[in-house]
Amino acid sequence: MKFLVLFKGKPVQHKKVFAMYEGYSNYDAASCTASTDAKGIAEIRIDRWGTWVVKTKLELPATEEFADKVNQENYFASLTFYVP
Repeated sequence: MKFLVLFKGKPVQHKKVFAMYEGYSNYDAASCTASTDAKGIAEIRIDRWGTWVVKTKLELPATEEFADKVNQENYFASLTFYVP
């Protein structure tokens, strides 16, 4: 399955994407990982039925608006879906 990772409408290049299916781990371990390509696309092999979660995180230097308050800004995205 292919996923397009965007930030502010633009593709996010070379970013890790983590996926896990329900029951894989009681912790936050990923059952598979991939990286986005130059077009922001990551491909994950979905090899089990059930509920899946795909997530990623983007860390950026603080914008001018927040530079006096934080060192970096963190953005998170996740997608949950069910494979029948």
